[in-house]
Amino acid sequence: MIDPYKITVFERSDAELQEFLIFCIMVAGKTAKTIAKTCDNFLNGAEEYFPYEYPFQKIGYMILKNTLLENMKRARTGKYGLLTKSFHYLLTNPLDLRSCSVQDLEQIPGVGRKTARFFLVHSRLNQKLAVLDTHVVKWLNHIGHDQTELFPKNYLELEQIFIKEAEMRDMTVADLDLKIWSRFSSRNQLNIIIPFPNKKLYGG
Repeated sequence: MIDPYKITVFERSDAELQEFLIFCIMVAGKTAKTIAKTCDNFLNGAEEYFPYEYPFQKIGYMILKNTLLENMKRARTGKYGLLTKSFHYLLTNPLDLRSCSVQDLEQIPGVGRKTARFFLVHSRLNQKLAVLDTHVVKWLNHIGHDQTELFPKNYLELEQIFIKEAEMRDMTVADLDLKIWSRFSSRNQLNIIIPFPNKKLYGG
């Protein structure tokens, strides 16, 4: 089961990578805690699928038995039509989840810029990518990057700005993203200045 409190894991097995990609597609617009349970229930809640190690095998078996929709409804995944398209694409267009690119992932129905980057940033080391959501964009605006009003049209430009902000703080993109999220989720939204590790970086 995906740990919603420890999303960033770089040592996932092949089966765990498949589960994480399914989670990434399901979680868009929803909470990680809820979807972690939903995803686990969807993949493991029916005893007949237990012999299969890989999530994609389980989904393939559901499709073969014409029970995919039934199992999605049982687990209350929502987005039934979109997920059906996503799963069919993944099974007919095999991806190497250890080497696939952002562009490869964006070909999957239901996977856009944010979801593709979310998968890569939290499953591979040293990714020069940024998962830009409303919290990150608000933070960028707060520290003086006024291009945020054009988001998401300028996603790629803001992505490079965010990556640079992480580098200046000697943080990974995933760590800075988590720090911003934790500040906003604690409702301490006025205290979202994340300092540099060394005052010399300020020029002082």
